[in-house]
Amino acid sequence: PSMQLQVLEPSIVTSPPNIHTLAVVDRSRAKNVGQGILGTLEAVVTGESIGADNEGRSNAMTSAVTGLRNSPRFQAVEPFVPRKELESSLFDTELSWPTARKICKQAKCQGIVSLEAFDSDSTTNVESRQEKTTDDDGNEIVRTVFEAQRETRVVTAWRYYDVVAKQIIDDVRGWDRAYTWTETGPTKNKAVALLPPQGDAVAH
Repeated sequence: PSMQLQVLEPSIVTSPPNIHTLAVVDRSRAKNVGQGILGTLEAVVTGESIGADNEGRSNAMTSAVTGLRNSPRFQAVEPFVPRKELESSLFDTELSWPTARKICKQAKCQGIVSLEAFDSDSTTNVESRQEKTTDDDGNEIVRTVFEAQRETRVVTAWRYYDVVAKQIIDDVRGWDRAYTWTETGPTKNKAVALLPPQGDAVAH
């Protein structure tokens, strides 16, 4: 005879037993016009798609909420909080406890999981090489093949706030992931065209 059991794998970080509901918020967005302009300039300099980070952080938030809701341990809520009240900044500032308490009072939660930072950079390189092949008559043909490679690097930072005890349970920063796509084509432009758009690469 056999028996199957479903168990919850212990997490790396221990969460206090009195935390049952978590609010998931996004503090990574620029809160004012000046910071928004800086983000646009960065997109031009690094080659990233201007809207790529917005889509990427949206997917990051969705993944966090889905992961928490799939766990029998927590309930996850997404409260509406005006951007200026989230104390978002280009600098590494923690969410103040008065603001955290206000969010939890509204969301009826005991803790907050916050996306503190989100940034992406994409680079595209194209190289050519010679390939030898034969035609239908057996004649040797030398052709040029272009290989395009796009590397997208995404860096995120998260914090887990225990609002009841006023302490930060976890602070994950510099969580770096890199993705690479490679395509070939008869011309440089065709090879690059086969690569996924930068926005899709970041959202991945």
